[in-house]
Amino acid sequence: MYEITIRNDYLGESRVVRSSSLEEAQMKATAQLAKWAEKEASLRELEAIESECASKNAEARSAIEGYRTLLRQGQAFEADRRE
Repeated sequence: MYEITIRNDYLGESRVVRSSSLEEAQMKATAQLAKWAEKEASLRELEAIESECASKNAEARSAIEGYRTLLRQGQAFEADRRE
């Protein structure tokens, strides 16, 4: 019996692959590692998108606050002008 321990640190997963032949154990290990690699790539892409969205959201909030400040200043200017 052959055993190969495989691990994906990013996903925090590990598995012991067993088989009666070394070649089959290696094939099973390779297949599982490929599945984990796809899952990891998808999660990393999702995290990158979430990070980009958070950054753009912060920029938008800052711009909105800037416009609000301009509007308040414009209203104050108009009020002073009328007096």
